[in-house]
Amino acid sequence: MDKYLVALIHLPKMTPTRLRRLLANWSPEALWKIESNDWLTAGIEADFAKEATAARAKIDPDKILANLEKIGARLIFEKDADFPEQLKDIYSAPAWLFVRGNFKPAEQKFFTVVGPRKISSYGKQVTEEIVRELASKGLTIVSGLAIGVDTEAHRATLAVGGCTVAVLGCGIDQIYPAQNHNLAQEILEKGGAIISEYKPGTEPLRQNFPARNRIVSGLSQGVLITEASEKSGSLITATMAVEQGREVFAIPGSIFSQNSAGTNQLIKSGQAQAITSAQDILDALDIKDLSSFRETQCVKMNNPKEQVVFDLLGKEPVHIDEITKQSQLKTNEVAVAISLLEMRGIIRDVGGQNYIRK
Repeated sequence: MDKYLVALIHLPKMTPTRLRRLLANWSPEALWKIESNDWLTAGIEADFAKEATAARAKIDPDKILANLEKIGARLIFEKDADFPEQLKDIYSAPAWLFVRGNFKPAEQKFFTVVGPRKISSYGKQVTEEIVRELASKGLTIVSGLAIGVDTEAHRATLAVGGCTVAVLGCGIDQIYPAQNHNLAQEILEKGGAIISEYKPGTEPLRQNFPARNRIVSGLSQGVLITEASEKSGSLITATMAVEQGREVFAIPGSIFSQNSAGTNQLIKSGQAQAITSAQDILDALDIKDLSSFRETQCVKMNNPKEQVVFDLLGKEPVHIDEITKQSQLKTNEVAVAISLLEMRGIIRDVGGQNYIRK
């Protein structure tokens, strides 16, 4: 994690477009240290260059990096191997994500489930039933941690030992809504992740959430709307999903229910496929049973050191020396963690002290 890159993102008005333009000519460290006039030669507006130069004097890259590590977060940039490929081609693509927990896009199959905050007993029932089966089949369930359908989707996933990812519309250190603080903690403890494009300290402002929804939908192969009124924010997510070329599914409901007015309209207009079971979604997306895959990707470690080592491994062999270097753990700590992970059958030595996940 490059401390200068993290610091640059903390500058006021630093957008993905600006950062991409600047990084085309400068390394993060060089960019952080250059003078305001040099920024002007890179084609950056004078007012931004002036504000950024003033703000830079008040920002300590080492302190920002330490604060991220303190809350167990990291930054992944669009050029990093673990940045989600599926987000790179969406409209207004994010250039970075702040992440807490187990987030391995190349090794996970994401599926989004969203709906209204005011959920009916019918909506609760169908969300729980369908999500449980999808998660049991190995899909990583994505939602927004909001009250209502989002909460039920996260909980249903955890109930069957599945992986779930919560996408925030605020800083990764700001759990919103506050009543879902324990749920967020449980997501992390049980091998899931919390992600956000907003820098730490960003408040959950109203305008952040429509922008957040493009990531909620863009991250996944498909999106399920379990309930939605005619003016539900979930319909925004559905529209974004259609524009992103994602498959959209909806649960049909009573014509007398306001909570089903939006989903029924999605089906009627042809924007969403009507489904009545999790198998309908699996068949439409041609997804087979991934449960054995999920067991290796979303397992919860016994201690933080095991988690650090496990997170560094994938399908490509990694030598123990490289694990030690990247983990910043002591040699004996890495050796103990590897031994315990091997004993649990989670990783294996493929020869010459090179390790992979099973």
